[in-house]
Amino acid sequence: MIVFRAAAGPAVGAGHAMRCLAVAEAVLALGVEAAMAVDEEAKATVPRLASSRLSLLPPEPRACALVLLDGYAFTTADERAWSQQGARIAVLEDAPGRPHACDLLIDPAPGHAEADYRPLAPGARLLLGPAYAPIAGAFARLRPPALARRGAPGPVRRVLVSMGLTDAAGLAPAALAALRSLPDVERIDVAVGRAAASLPAIQAAAALDPRVRLHLDASEMAELTAEADLAIGAAGGSSWERCALGLPTVAVPAVDNQAENARALAEAGAALVVGPDEIGAAVEALTDPGRRAAMSAAAAALVDGQGADRIARALVELAGLSPSGSGPTPAAP
Repeated sequence: MIVFRAAAGPAVGAGHAMRCLAVAEAVLALGVEAAMAVDEEAKATVPRLASSRLSLLPPEPRACALVLLDGYAFTTADERAWSQQGARIAVLEDAPGRPHACDLLIDPAPGHAEADYRPLAPGARLLLGPAYAPIAGAFARLRPPALARRGAPGPVRRVLVSMGLTDAAGLAPAALAALRSLPDVERIDVAVGRAAASLPAIQAAAALDPRVRLHLDASEMAELTAEADLAIGAAGGSSWERCALGLPTVAVPAVDNQAENARALAEAGAALVVGPDEIGAAVEALTDPGRRAAMSAAAAALVDGQGADRIARALVELAGLSPSGSGPTPAAP
């Protein structure tokens, strides 16, 4: 069995759990057993865990073939505790800086090199860059029609607002306020979790604007992303979902650790990165169809949507397990 130990909660958000869920589902598709080791706070924050096909286990270290740890609070002590139970160790990281006692380290952010991690994870195999962006398989399936539609952009009629399940920085109400003055927008989809502290403010804004559709703990994020003409979103893991479907994005770093990711997106031309007070001006700038088309192409070139499958195959290989799934092997980056 491969176990995923992901942090989630009102303060941490749901990003770690959601990307682990994407990789775990790819492991299941290979015919290998997978489970999530999460606490009660994580279950409450990410309801999709309960409706997934994965076994949900208590968070304590246990015997398994391999564990993938994903969370800022996990340390080398946690990694060694799982190793002492006989597990091989994999880690999902966001940025260099923390030491690891692992066999495999994955960091999907652009621009990080082996030299950044070699002193921190000696002996580990490194999977670096957006080719390993861990997003759900539904995004890869919807990529061809979504990119075909982006090839001939019209007016911005539909906007997706996605600041994370917990909207930890309370950015969604600011995004809705910025969209209020854009008369051409016909529909605004807001994706947020029931545990978000900003939910009452979002609901109040939605009551004033009939264009707003509220999606709580949405399971159809790939469809919402594919159907949107523009997104306003946080600069975390959901950035890779939008890139895979070529969705032009106004990205707003929600927490400090998203700043480096935001810079990489901006440098690649895959998003327009702004602060909360600049959302309105940024959306207005991206009403230009030519600018959106260029951004869409840059975003799609950054992420191909196959990252979770590549990670899953690396985990299965490291664990010494035999895949039995019949799906195609994603091309190596």
